[in-house]
Amino acid sequence: MKSPQRLALIAACWITALCTDVHGVQVIRRQGKPFAPQDCLWSRISEPDLQVPETEPTAAELAPTLGLVEAGSDHGVPVFRHEQTGMQFVFVPGGEFPMGSDYSGIFERPSIVASARNSREEKHYFNSEQPCANIYVSPFFIGQFEVTVAQYRAFLAAAQRGEVQHLEYPALEEQDHTPHFWEQEHLPFFDDDQPVAGVSWLSAFAFSNWMNARLPTEAEWEKAARGNDRRSYPWGNQFDVMRANTKEGINERTVRTGVYIGGRSPYGCYNMAGNVTEYTMDAYEETVYVHRKQTNHCLLERSPRRDHRVVRGGSWSQYVGGMHRARTTSRASLPMSYGVTGGVEDAQHLYPGFRVVLSPHQDLYPEGWLEERRRTLPERREARLEKRRLKLEELRNSMEEK
Repeated sequence: MKSPQRLALIAACWITALCTDVHGVQVIRRQGKPFAPQDCLWSRISEPDLQVPETEPTAAELAPTLGLVEAGSDHGVPVFRHEQTGMQFVFVPGGEFPMGSDYSGIFERPSIVASARNSREEKHYFNSEQPCANIYVSPFFIGQFEVTVAQYRAFLAAAQRGEVQHLEYPALEEQDHTPHFWEQEHLPFFDDDQPVAGVSWLSAFAFSNWMNARLPTEAEWEKAARGNDRRSYPWGNQFDVMRANTKEGINERTVRTGVYIGGRSPYGCYNMAGNVTEYTMDAYEETVYVHRKQTNHCLLERSPRRDHRVVRGGSWSQYVGGMHRARTTSRASLPMSYGVTGGVEDAQHLYPGFRVVLSPHQDLYPEGWLEERRRTLPERREARLEKRRLKLEELRNSMEEK
C-alpha cells in the first residue's frame, strides 16, 4: 500500500504528463468529439445575409470614426495615429482576397517542406490551410507594428489598478497579465520598442478591449499580410532571411518594431513574418476551411469547445520559428491561457505576441454572449474544481486498489 502523499504525487505527475507537450506548454489532451460547425459560434458579421455595400468607405472616411488621425506616410503608405495611445495603423480596404493555399504551391518549394520536416512537422502540417478560396473582408485598420513593451506596460499598470477586469474574456483561469520573465534585465526582450512577447491570448484580448480595439480575425490578418496576389511571404514568394526575424537568422531574440523594411506587407505592416507569432480572434479547428464563411470568416468558439486560438506569422524562436511557419497562410494554435497555467520554462517560449485592429465592426460576439459568460463565471469555476477533485479521487482509489 502506497502512502496517501505518494499517491497524490503520482497522480499530479500523471496529469501533468498528459497535459504537457514536447515544448513544455500545457495543453488539454482529450479524445474530442467530431467538429460540429453547425453548433459553433461564428462572428456576427460572418452571416451570409450581411449586406456588402456596393462602395466601400475609404480610409479618410473611416479614420475619424475610430479615433485615428492622419500621420504622414511610410515608404508611400499612408499612416494613421491612434489619438488615445499614439499607436500607428495602416488601412486595408474591403474586398475579396484568396485565403489559404494549395498543396502544389507548397510542395513545389522543397525548402518549405524541408523546414517543416526539420521541425518534426510532416506533410500533415499543411492540411489546415487547405483549400484556397476567395473570401470577402470588410475594410479595417491594423497595427503597423506589433504591440510594444512600452504600450503593454501602460496596460499592465491599468490592470494592476484593477481597471481591466470587466474587459477580460470570461475564462475559467484566474488572469494575471504579467508576462513571464517580465523585464528581467539579463533577457534581451524588454526594450520599449520591442514587441511584447510571452503573453497569453487572454491578455491580448483584454489589452485590445482596453484600447477600444480588438484582435484581428485570421482572415483579416492574412489579407493584411499577403494582399490579393497569393504571395507566400509578405514581400513575395521566395523566403529571404534578410527580410524576417525567423530562426534561420539565428538572432535568438525579438528585434525592435520597424526593422526589416524589406519584409513589409503590401499594406505596409512590419514583421508579419517572424519576430513574434501573433494571436488572432479565431478558435482553432484544423478542418475549418472546409466550412469557411465566405464573408468575414471568423470562428469565435469551436464546438465541441476547445480553448486553442489561431496564431499566425511564425516567430524568432528555435521552437516555432521556421520559414514554413513564416508563410502568410501558415496556421498554428496555442492555448488561450498560454503561460497562465505554466509551461513557459525558458526564454525560447517568449514567442507569442499580437497586433490589434480598429474596425467599424468592433464587437464580433453576439450581443450579450460575453456578459452572460462573465455573470456565470464563479459557478463555472466552482464546477470545474469539483470535477477535478472527483477525478483525482477516482484516480487515487484506482491506485490504492492496485
